[in-house]
Amino acid sequence: MRDALEEMFATIARHGRRRLMRHKLACSCVSSDEAVFAQFVMQAATGEREDAMLMGALMVEGPLLLPFTDAARRVGLELLRAELARPRALFEQARESVH
Repeated sequence: MRDALEEMFATIARHGRRRLMRHKLACSCVSSDEAVFAQFVMQAATGEREDAMLMGALMVEGPLLLPFTDAARRVGLELLRAELARPRALFEQARESVH
C-alpha cells in the first residue's frame, strides 16, 4: 500500500490541477477536498471505476488518470482489508456529526 500511496501523493504534488486544501491535523473537520479524495479512493476500491475516474479528473490531467485511479484502487483495497481485520467492540457508540 505504501508504494501506491506514495504514487498518488507524488502525482498530485507534481501534476495536480490545483493545490488541494486541507484542515490542520488537530481539526476534526473534513474539507471538501479531503472528502472527495476519500470518496475517490473508495469508489476506485469498490469497482466504481468510471465514477472514480470522474472524480480523479478533477485532481489530475487526463494522461495520468488511469495510473492515478489504479493507485487509488490499491490503496482503497488495503484500507478495506485493514477495516475488515480490525476488532470491533460489541456495542459501538453512534458517532455524532460535528456540524
